[in-house]
Amino acid sequence: MNHTTQQFGTLYLDAEPQLIAQKPSAIEDIPVYNGEATISIGNSYRGNIITWIQPNGMDILIADRILLTKVSWDDLNKQGFVDGKEIYIDGMCFRCRLLNVGNIPDISNEWDDILDIASEDDGLWHWKGMYFWGQEASMYGASLRAIRGYRSARHWSSGSAIDQSGIVGFRPALEPLGPENPLSGKVFL
Repeated sequence: MNHTTQQFGTLYLDAEPQLIAQKPSAIEDIPVYNGEATISIGNSYRGNIITWIQPNGMDILIADRILLTKVSWDDLNKQGFVDGKEIYIDGMCFRCRLLNVGNIPDISNEWDDILDIASEDDGLWHWKGMYFWGQEASMYGASLRAIRGYRSARHWSSGSAIDQSGIVGFRPALEPLGPENPLSGKVFL
């Protein structure tokens, strides 16, 4: 196995815990953003725990599925998630951000490096039928942003930064902050 799996933290909309999609490629099963709520990831709430994948050799955790749909890149940017914001989960500090996915197809990027290590398996990443937002603006237009997934783990496309589509969502990544690195063998339940 080229990765570890950890479970902790919960997605919140206006401080209300959100369910984790059990059918992550079924739009009706993924929490939907209403365009106004405050999005946060915080302390673990029983039954709504996020699964994170840590590729071997990398100090990053990536959600194993889309956590929120009908959320635009602009919505995520306004709330600080594109480049990253400091969050606390179960007493640990992280920078929560979008992944670097490349501003054009077939360019070296963080997401492809993660797939090279951990695998492209849909059973691990739940990419079928769902795109997720990346950090980058697309080279194909000033208002377009990079998205990945849907057809394959490595499929690259772009969407309007203001699009709140049901097939594009929020897949957060966490980087540990602070003196205690929670990724150094600590087990989360």
